[in-house]
Amino acid sequence: MANESGASVFVRIHGNSLDNSSVTGVLSMCQTSGNPYNGELHNSSYALSKLVTDSICAATGARNRGVQETDAISDINWCEIPVSVVEMGFLSNPEEDKNLADEAYQDKLAQGIANGIDAYFGR
Repeated sequence: MANESGASVFVRIHGNSLDNSSVTGVLSMCQTSGNPYNGELHNSSYALSKLVTDSICAATGARNRGVQETDAISDINWCEIPVSVVEMGFLSNPEEDKNLADEAYQDKLAQGIANGIDAYFGR
């Protein structure tokens, strides 16, 4: 769908979860430079991921867990445009789960994502 959308970038949002309920923060994921399907998009995807993650954390005050590079996610592997999977917080953490359900916090997340995308296109 992303490839046929005419979009310049693909940002997928997701809620993270771990067995450890004390873990918090925002992170994003993109492909490695060695990805056999779209490794040529690594630099652009990494820049997009970093800018979006940094902007979300600035808007929300959430812990910045950085950018993780992986070739194990089909949403990333099949993209023909720069891609970022954004983990907006940990549903397994009671405080973050509550924040993620709060409309005012969701507005901050959305603003952070928009600011990161704007920064990506403004670089």
